[in-house]
Amino acid sequence: INAVYHKLLIPRNQIPKQLMTLVKEYRLDGFNVTMPHKQAVIPFLAGISKEATIACSVNTVCCRQDGL
Repeated sequence: INAVYHKLLIPRNQIPKQLMTLVKEYRLDGFNVTMPHKQAVIPFLAGISKEATIACSVNTVCCRQDGL
């Protein structure tokens, strides 16, 4: 995979705005979520896996046409 990986610091109260801005601006295929945002991003996702539901936590997000 020819890809670039960057660390971005996003304050919790800016997740909704920053998340969508970054996805659109950088045309992301996906991203990882670190603590403390692993639960905070869930409401902004179109769906989550069975494993993420059990863990109540998300680590990797895929960006697709039908949502995150």
